[in-house]
Amino acid sequence: MFNDNYRMGDDECEDFGMDTLSLYLPENLLWGDIKINDDYLKLICNEDKQGEVIRRRDCQKAGFRCVTTAMTKALASLRTCHYDIPSRTLVPCKKRTDCHSKDHLRWADVRRFRAACREAQVSEEYNEDTVARFIDNGYKLNR
Repeated sequence: MFNDNYRMGDDECEDFGMDTLSLYLPENLLWGDIKINDDYLKLICNEDKQGEVIRRRDCQKAGFRCVTTAMTKALASLRTCHYDIPSRTLVPCKKRTDCHSKDHLRWADVRRFRAACREAQVSEEYNEDTVARFIDNGYKLNR
């Protein structure tokens, strides 16, 4: 739950999202007294700078939920794409997790490959051929 001293964190994506919504505030302006000579306030175009800071403070929770939802949906959309080996591009795949095309690499396959590498304590460096061989080998690393 949010408290009075709520701050999203030092996440550049979240800060970018809040800036896109015109809600960004540096940490020193998120709560407490508003110092009218703060350098950031010089960047705010609104004539009522104190009122603008208060508006942005009041919208932080809703803005954060909006940014989080947008990022979650964007990543979910990206997960529906598979890497098409012949074209070397991401393509939307309607089969999603049921796709067993030899030409498609799924995110789940890459994650499984990397987890196997970590477990075997071998390099996680890979290309599409390395992951494809891993899949063809029954999800076992070639040693």
